[in-house]
Amino acid sequence: MTQHFDHKPVVLCFSGLDPSGGAGIQADIESLISTGCHPASIVTCVTAQNTQTVHSWQPIAPGMIAQQARMVLQDMPVAAIKIGMIGTIEVLEIILQVISDNPELPVVVDPVLRSGSGQDLVQMELHNAIREELIPRSTVITPNSVELKTLAGTVPSLEDAVFRLLGLGCQSICVTGGHLDSPKIRNRLWEMYDLVYDRSWNKIEGEFHGTGCTFASAVAGNLAHGMSTLQAVTKADEFTWQAVSKAFNLGQGQAIPNRTHWLSDSPRRPLAKKSILTH
Repeated sequence: MTQHFDHKPVVLCFSGLDPSGGAGIQADIESLISTGCHPASIVTCVTAQNTQTVHSWQPIAPGMIAQQARMVLQDMPVAAIKIGMIGTIEVLEIILQVISDNPELPVVVDPVLRSGSGQDLVQMELHNAIREELIPRSTVITPNSVELKTLAGTVPSLEDAVFRLLGLGCQSICVTGGHLDSPKIRNRLWEMYDLVYDRSWNKIEGEFHGTGCTFASAVAGNLAHGMSTLQAVTKADEFTWQAVSKAFNLGQGQAIPNRTHWLSDSPRRPLAKKSILTH
């Protein structure tokens, strides 16, 4: 008997667990649901953090990560892969094997190297491995300007850093500009050395927790629907700006993007009247 699958793209996410719900797996889940996808979440690391800082983190055993991914891939028709916090070389090796076994799937990499409050979130030797092993197998990477320069090494300019990473084999790079000291947030997408998307947004006052996760997950969700990289980035950019513009403060630190703002924006359906059955 042929199995019938409902048409809801599944995105396999490798990310860390943030107990505050601002970043990591929860940001993936909320963003992907908002793009009409089903998130299949593989926890790579457990963190102790809140909206103010990251206190500590621990990687999940590589064997368990491999088993998590294997169980999902054996059961569901995955349409895209999103990679966030990796943490260790051993975890990266598992992810690379999944990518190699599924070469037809688009891969979105949010190169999480440090937290928004400045703490390192990877082993130092992992920087080189991400650059040399993961980036060449990626459909699109979504670094901010700091992450881009860390991965590219010493280069004269942002464009030189982009071109160095594209030269490794990555198909597309979207550099997000929220970390720059500017009244505007400028996001740019390069494909095959061509700048194909360049958009600026007014910077919203305050600091926000999980914007990079939000954006990368939305890109992955859009790719899972069959969009081109340019279409996926354009829609993800708009979605992220809306989520940040409607962010809420639940803790004493950074605000959390409202990734399900569309729920409160939508008109509520009136409650159906109860039917009274008589016999």
